[in-house]
Amino acid sequence: MAAPTEWRRTDSSSEDDEISLLLLLLLRRRRRRLRAACRRRWTRSWVMRRQSQGAYCNLIQELNAEDPDKFRQYHRLDKQSFQDVLEMVSPFITKQDTTMRCSITASERLAVTLRFLATGKGRTSNLIIKPKKKKLF
Repeated sequence: MAAPTEWRRTDSSSEDDEISLLLLLLLRRRRRRLRAACRRRWTRSWVMRRQSQGAYCNLIQELNAEDPDKFRQYHRLDKQSFQDVLEMVSPFITKQDTTMRCSITASERLAVTLRFLATGKGRTSNLIIKPKKKKLF
C-alpha cells in the first residue's frame, strides 16, 4: 500500500526545513566568528596598568603619605577632611567591578572631582602632565 501524497510532501518538506535550519546555523556561526575577529578590546592596555602606574596610585598616595601640605594644596582639603568626605560620598560613587575591567575606586573618583573643582580644568588636562615651556629671551 502506497503512502498518501500528503505524507510524502511532509517528509520532503521536513527534510527541506532541516536543511534550511542547518544552513541558518552555519551562517550564524560564521557571522559570530567574523564579528569576534573584528571586535576591539574593551579597555586599552595603558588603562589596564592604571592600578600600578596611574597618577592616583603614585602621586596622590605619595602626597598622602609623605607631604600633607602638598596633599592639601592639590585637593584643597587636608587628609582628615578628605577621609570624612570620602566616607560620606563613597556609597553614592562606588561602582562594581565587571568581568571586563576593574572599576575606578571611590577615592580616585573623589580625588579627580576635587582636582577638577580646585583647578576648573577638564579631565584631559589632568590626564597628561605637560612640561613647562622654556622662555627663549
